[in-house]
Amino acid sequence: MVAIVSNAHQVRAEPLQDAIDEVFERAVLKVDVTSKRKVFDDKNENICKSEGTAFLIGEHLAVTATHVYSIDPRCGEPIIQLKSKTYHLTIFAEVDAAFEDVTVLKFGDQVPAPMCALPLRHGNVTSVEGMRFGIPGDMEFPSPIPVKIGKPPSDFDPFIELTPTPAYNGESGGPVIYLFSVVGILRHMKYEGHTVMTPVEQLLNLLTNQSIQLDGWRLCNPGELGIFKQQTRSVPPPQTAPSVPPPQPGPPAPPRANDEACLLYPSLCGDTIRTPTKTTDTTSTIEKAAKDTTSTIEKAAKDTTSTIEKAAKDTTSTIEKAAKDILSNGLDKMDPRIISSSSEAEITLWNEYMAQRMR
Repeated sequence: MVAIVSNAHQVRAEPLQDAIDEVFERAVLKVDVTSKRKVFDDKNENICKSEGTAFLIGEHLAVTATHVYSIDPRCGEPIIQLKSKTYHLTIFAEVDAAFEDVTVLKFGDQVPAPMCALPLRHGNVTSVEGMRFGIPGDMEFPSPIPVKIGKPPSDFDPFIELTPTPAYNGESGGPVIYLFSVVGILRHMKYEGHTVMTPVEQLLNLLTNQSIQLDGWRLCNPGELGIFKQQTRSVPPPQTAPSVPPPQPGPPAPPRANDEACLLYPSLCGDTIRTPTKTTDTTSTIEKAAKDTTSTIEKAAKDTTSTIEKAAKDTTSTIEKAAKDILSNGLDKMDPRIISSSSEAEITLWNEYMAQRMR
């Protein structure tokens, strides 16, 4: 199964990478924070605004980093907007629950399809390669970046360091993803060149302690795009047998008086005596050989066609089974899940995806 998926990757590498990125990006939102009051610093910059990233975990729930909306107290209550340039979305949100640098936001508006929620992975994940999604600065679209998720202890405990690419202002609050589920919340550090994530366990604890239920909304699922399904293969038509030319007639025999005359005077009937029975036998032999040849070629063509069609069906069946394995793991179900394990097919697809991303 791994070999077949790998072959599909070789044929359609870019669509695989782009399709998975696009599904993740459906859940990513820009956070725009302002206030009714404006306060300016000594550089004449308004300190009552901020930017960040959030991601959907339910139909009316999103997650971001607490420091994204923690503006100066002189500004008053922050006004939080969630935006998606791709889906022409702008909605107001408010804080539902927060602990340290993890915040759950809630909103009442509907978000358009195909936006979806990201599943969360139970347990801390370290020493693996993952993907982070954030919307830097004044930009409006998510940027997928491959990262190496470090391991504790480190100088940034309880956060986990991400290398090698530093995050920029505006990316805090974005999801860090491993095996198609969120394992951390991105946090921009004041130390230049360093980026960390808050482990997702803090979010799970917050949801549990505040009795926040994840609703039965659609989950972002790369498998739903049919990226495993191979394009329909065209089977070459059966080869037709080459046409066998009919036997060429010999030179016309001169008229003969009768057989006895031909025996006595061969010159009257040509150089040799022509026996019609032998000519018929020769013609019959040639026609039979032609038919046998045609039958053999047609049978070989049918066998070849059957073999190609069977190979195509076997390949498609194996790949579709891998997709179903992923779907059965819960990524396509309408009820939310906290992912704790992954199927072999899911791991295979993730490895293919990361192999492209890490190049």
